[in-house]
Amino acid sequence: MTEVKVALAHDGRSWVDGVEVRAADGTLDGARAAALKHVARLARQRRGPVLVRAEDPDGQVWELAVGIDGEVVEASDAHLLADDPDAQQVPAELEVRVATVSEALAADRGYIALKLAEDLDADLGQQHGLEHPHALRAKELHGHVHATAREGRAVEACALYLEAARGWSRLNSPSYEGALQRALALWGELADDPARIVWLGEQLVDLLVLDGSRAQPTAAAIQRRIDALRLELPQA
Repeated sequence: MTEVKVALAHDGRSWVDGVEVRAADGTLDGARAAALKHVARLARQRRGPVLVRAEDPDGQVWELAVGIDGEVVEASDAHLLADDPDAQQVPAELEVRVATVSEALAADRGYIALKLAEDLDADLGQQHGLEHPHALRAKELHGHVHATAREGRAVEACALYLEAARGWSRLNSPSYEGALQRALALWGELADDPARIVWLGEQLVDLLVLDGSRAQPTAAAIQRRIDALRLELPQA
């Protein structure tokens, strides 16, 4: 796992691995906040938590791990994400909850699977932040249940995968592509609720722009369908 050293000063300055960072208010608390923000940016770039060894002006040393959202994280969670930045593996503490969702879905108990997936999605988003890899995986699972269960709604599944794709893109994660392709496939099958289809299609176009020129034909095709659907919408 990456480790950075932070030195703090009373006048609002800090040095993160030798790079000076200044706080606008010129205080020690401001220096801490500015340094934390800088370290969080490094964590995003490196797609995983970083260990920090920070030294106060009085010489006191603090050791902590900073996650991609800027929050201090448990050492065990930090090491887990450093080894698995895209949360491909289910953490041990979540195995039972994820398995219960899968079992309910396999048993054709869609309403139960949807409720369990929705709760897991909400809990991890609240616990870790909406762009934490574990929270994004939970959102994809929620989308999968909506797409698979008889009681699910394809339009909701598409929206959830779009949210996940947006989160992965902000983390510069290759998992962005998989979530986006699932959203795209679901969107192409939507037939009801033209207003919602247009709304989701506009989000798809915005996300496809991130893929550059290779995504232009797909984005253009989506835009043509959006334009056609707009003609069916009631005029204000």
